[in-house]
Amino acid sequence: MIHSAISRLEELVNRLPATLSEKDASYFLSGSIAPGKWNRQEILGHLIDSALNNLQRFVRTQYEHDPFVYYEQDTWNKLNAYTQASHIELVELWKQLNAQIIRVLKNIPDEAFTRQCRVSVTQLMPLHELVYDYVGHLEYHLKQIIEF
Repeated sequence: MIHSAISRLEELVNRLPATLSEKDASYFLSGSIAPGKWNRQEILGHLIDSALNNLQRFVRTQYEHDPFVYYEQDTWNKLNAYTQASHIELVELWKQLNAQIIRVLKNIPDEAFTRQCRVSVTQLMPLHELVYDYVGHLEYHLKQIIEF
């Protein structure tokens, strides 16, 4: 069950960096889905922020009781200044963070996937749902950056 989500994540990490790296800087700095919304590069930055926070969730949920990992996505995106970075570096960072997430996920004992993580003041999610949510969120935003 959870293995299908991990396999999908592996597929995305193995397939998409080469395609993303073929695009030029102007492609990434354009493509805002609406006025005042993130451009493609900022969406990629959001996926990096998501990887950083979800990596914590995937690790901490295994050993902490009721871990709380939450972040302000717009603030993180702004403070990380993704539009000032090279899209090539960001693609590589995204790839490496997700490779680490895959390693972590593959080593989580089955019984730990039912452990809970607090993702907001009022919401707890079991680890297995966090994994599915992470992969779905990733696919949603990758499709905003590039058709695959």
